Amino acid sequence: YLSPKGDGPVRLVGVNMERDTKGVIIDAMGVNGRSASSWLRWDPDQLKQWFSRRPYDLIVLSYGTNEGSDPSLTPEAYRSTLKGTLSRVRSILPDVPCILVGSGDRARLISGTRYEVWGNTGWINAIQREEAPHYGCVAWDLQAAMGGEGSVVGWRKAEPPLMGSDLLHFSAAG
Repeated sequence: YLSPKGDGPVRLVGVNMERDTKGVIIDAMGVNGRSASSWLRWDPDQLKQWFSRRPYDLIVLSYGTNEGSDPSLTPEAYRSTLKGTLSRVRSILPDVPCILVGSGDRARLISGTRYEVWGNTGWINAIQREEAPHYGCVAWDLQAAMGGEGSVVGWRKAEPPLMGSDLLHFSAAG
């Protein structure tokens, strides 16, 4: 049982719930609505302190979906942000193997059975494939793994559906 000293606000940054048994430890920094640029807003000294707690065997970064929702985003701006993000990651964890997971395919229903595929996903994933090796990372294109542009519609129509009705988030089966 934990209780704060005093009556001020409490900010919980992380919790370790490990046992002294063999297995895999996963530190997840998943924060809804974040993009790769989040790394540029986080305090680098706090990040270094956080990641110095234990050795890491692999970093998995998954970005592109939220960036793809920004209609004003340009390929040039995304490339610049991604380079800054990967530089920040490497300054904190310079020798840890890295996988950069791209955005899955996504679309929106226009009417009836007509869909529009999000065009940003393709170029965002392409930029990730181009930039990842410069930072010692491997890029994995989730959209390509799903079957390419427009495949999300088939994932939604599968039985059971592999994609949510928003054609953005995977279902539990997916």
